[in-house]
Amino acid sequence: MQEEKIKRFIDCNVPVTTCNLRCHYCYITQQRKFSDALPVFKYTPEHMAKALSKERLGGICCLNLCGNGETLLPPEMTDIIRRFLEEGHYVMVVTNGTVSKRFDEIIQLPKELLERLLFKFSFQYLELKRLKMMEKFFDNIRKVREAGCSFSLELTPSDEVIPEIEEMKKICLEQVGALCHVTVARDNTKYELPILTNYSREEYKKIWSQFDSKMFEYKLSVFNQKRREFCYAGDWTCTLDLATGDLRQCYCGEVLQNVFEDIDSPIHFRPVGHKCPESHCYNAHAFLTFGAIPEHKAPFYAEMRNRVDKDGSEWLTPRMKAFLSTKLKESNKEYGGKFVMKSCIQSLFSVKNDGNHKVLRFVGLKLKFRKKEKNFGQKYKKELDEAISLLRDKESKKVFKSRVKFLSEPYEKKKTKIHKSSYEEYLNPNVLLKKGDVIIDAGVSEWVEPTLEFSNIVGDDGMVVGFEPEPVCFEEAVEQLREKKNIKLYNCGLWNKKDTFEIAQNGRGSSLFWKPEGVNVVECSLVKLDDFLKEENISKVDFIKMDIEGAEPEALEGCVETLRAQKPNLAICVYHKPEHLFEIILYLNSLNLGYKFELGHHRENEYSTVLYATVV
Repeated sequence: MQEEKIKRFIDCNVPVTTCNLRCHYCYITQQRKFSDALPVFKYTPEHMAKALSKERLGGICCLNLCGNGETLLPPEMTDIIRRFLEEGHYVMVVTNGTVSKRFDEIIQLPKELLERLLFKFSFQYLELKRLKMMEKFFDNIRKVREAGCSFSLELTPSDEVIPEIEEMKKICLEQVGALCHVTVARDNTKYELPILTNYSREEYKKIWSQFDSKMFEYKLSVFNQKRREFCYAGDWTCTLDLATGDLRQCYCGEVLQNVFEDIDSPIHFRPVGHKCPESHCYNAHAFLTFGAIPEHKAPFYAEMRNRVDKDGSEWLTPRMKAFLSTKLKESNKEYGGKFVMKSCIQSLFSVKNDGNHKVLRFVGLKLKFRKKEKNFGQKYKKELDEAISLLRDKESKKVFKSRVKFLSEPYEKKKTKIHKSSYEEYLNPNVLLKKGDVIIDAGVSEWVEPTLEFSNIVGDDGMVVGFEPEPVCFEEAVEQLREKKNIKLYNCGLWNKKDTFEIAQNGRGSSLFWKPEGVNVVECSLVKLDDFLKEENISKVDFIKMDIEGAEPEALEGCVETLRAQKPNLAICVYHKPEHLFEIILYLNSLNLGYKFELGHHRENEYSTVLYATVV
């Protein structure tokens, strides 16, 4: 077989934020995006593959598929992987290794295709252990390995998992014959993207070097180093959004063009050059090892992924290892003086597409024209105006306006900080809780702090009635609240009728609206609160809190009798869906129960916006 060399490396973003794990260091968990709906792909896998043909890209490329959530949850992924492989490319897939159904589908592909497929298994040790999914995880690794695929095992280091290092090393040696590789975790909340740890750099290096990972060794050596060399990102390497087709120079680079719109037109590549906007190349273990900066001396990418087992076998197949041991400069020409002149001209005048914009640059002037599309505030102006008029105080209106502004900004360019309230979540000073109250706590989760606070406030003469449908969360909540005699927990959710539904058995944040394929599901109960209170002989309700992952409107419909009869104080989360900001307050107001409304926001990010209602 003729030696295959890499022409381009393209990091493809799979538009999924849904995830079946809840890793605490992941921003998907921190921002509670894990229960988002699965994506709807605008383009078919066949269309995507044609847009990324070898002819159009100039040769055999390495396509890396990675979602913000779990990459393999969307059912389309099997066909997308197959189509890309059939185009002759090498494909790498980042996965948490738990969606067994998808692996079962993929390993049915022809062996010739599987030889060019690498699964990069993320070793989320604490979550796998918590959810008792360790056996499934390593079974899936064995499954793809036996089918002829390459694999790699990678650990994202966190301070919390340090006590488990020896156990992790033992498991790796037993299950895959070698230690896992280790990456370097970054803090995405800061522009500098520093290492995510409370340890010093030297301490961090000493702790994680015991895995003897070349990935960790190289990545740490260049981490937080600003790259000032000429970079071919934008030509030899790119990033691609599989949802839109936007091809970028790099993560923060300019949009080159939409490669899915007109697949017969050539792709106009343009390198970043000396103008990288990033603070440092935080994924240097991929871009720089493939050779985006040819003058930079870096190991081969194969060394970042491969291991030799104790029996002499390797994680990468010979064909994959050979391909990942080539550099981009072997298939591409470095630029000469003509390009420098061309770059100068382009820096003086250029017209290009940037997502939903046309950007005109002339000398130092930059003009950006946006298509006239209604944003959130414009689309729902009538409803939002009516909703804000119902808020009783200036602080609430400030929260409301800042959230509308936030929701009206493009997702990738959000700058607005939602105004944060001065009081703690659920403890609005005008929604008084007192000893002897009966509180309905819908959405207890395993974050039991609010439930404990309610319990302490109402005292022995009061009661907290908690609802949590997700079995794992329910069990953990029961364990943590076992000593509290004034808390009663029920393993069911609230709805507008008595019903059952399937929920992903994967921890906190589960949603009625999220039922991905390939994930363990369990049937759970739904109850109508009005009927439940009658059956349990609970005749008094003073306060209702709801944080139930988007089911708040239906749950409110199910307790209208209670609202009319007792007019309890309310704390209803309105951040799970954008429209809830106005839909829930307008619905409650339509009941004509005399409620007065306030709006609070309680976190630095966009989550935890709560509508408070009380009858004065």
